Amino acid sequence: MAPPTATETLVSTTADAVSSLKLTPDRRLKNSGALDKYPHSTVTPAIGTEFAPGIQLVDLLKAENSDDLIRDLALLVSQRGVVFFRNQDINIDQQKELGQKLGVLSGKPATSGLHVHPLTPAFSELGDEISVITSEGRAEYEATGSGTKLASQGWHAE
Repeated sequence: MAPPTATETLVSTTADAVSSLKLTPDRRLKNSGALDKYPHSTVTPAIGTEFAPGIQLVDLLKAENSDDLIRDLALLVSQRGVVFFRNQDINIDQQKELGQKLGVLSGKPATSGLHVHPLTPAFSELGDEISVITSEGRAEYEATGSGTKLASQGWHAE
């Protein structure tokens, strides 16, 4: 089968979305330029892009060209590693929607859902896909006597 041309699309389906993937002839995602109108800057030459204050991810989700915006965001994250949107007014369901759309629009398998972290407490009130990271959790960990001041010991194995 020949690779798709720049105008061909592949379709990815999930239970809650049907989206087309815009691919280059070598099957890489193609940047539509939809995010170009939003002011942003390079954090460092090697990693990171920061969008101007006031740009809300929820507005990108609700935009008429939402699929293009979110697909371009997924591509930007894959290229820059980190993308900053500061002071967001976004609820948990909207965060889950964003995560799902980022995956769907960048070609994740239809059978793949949101990630469930293995340390998320079973039957969390926020759901399996939500991992809350707080300093209180760290204090509880240290209070048990198994904590250490070296955070790397809790995250790395030799």
